[in-house]
Amino acid sequence: SEMTIRRDLEHLRKNNVVTRSYGRATLQDRKKVQTESGEYYDIAYEQIRKLKEKESIARYAATLVAPNDILIVDSGTTTTRLARHLVEKNKITVLCYNFNILNELRRGKDISLIFAGGYYHQEDQMFTSKENVEFIRSIRANKVFISASGFHETLGLTCIHAHEVDNKRAAMASSATRILL
Repeated sequence: SEMTIRRDLEHLRKNNVVTRSYGRATLQDRKKVQTESGEYYDIAYEQIRKLKEKESIARYAATLVAPNDILIVDSGTTTTRLARHLVEKNKITVLCYNFNILNELRRGKDISLIFAGGYYHQEDQMFTSKENVEFIRSIRANKVFISASGFHETLGLTCIHAHEVDNKRAAMASSATRILL
């Protein structure tokens, strides 16, 4: 139906897959980026892949947040979904280092935001630098929400991009409770 089409197009717009203007929708530039492993990573696709599962995980994770929590929210498509739920929380402090997550959290009325900048990585919207890692280590959070591309039996958490590793390690070391999404 026409209403279903409008609803689906709005969903795609909110997930940065299309841009909308009067009477049309245009597919966003879905530039694929080759990762260190030689595979291709497309963030626009990853944002909507397994969306129901990511939304369910994010909704549950948001219930673990209480007033006065100091959080670190890692870079990732599931943690971006979490950020959408955090805007409804009161009196929380959130450190992040991802543009998409910052963009979601800025809508929160009672969120104190801390952004660890650095060099911008377009393929995953993440900021990294040596100073960024030191800054993350200087914050003491009671919870960190970590994303991962996979879990290996002996290696533990795995990432798509090598530049993610130092931020993730610093975030986990700076938090009392580590929550894997």
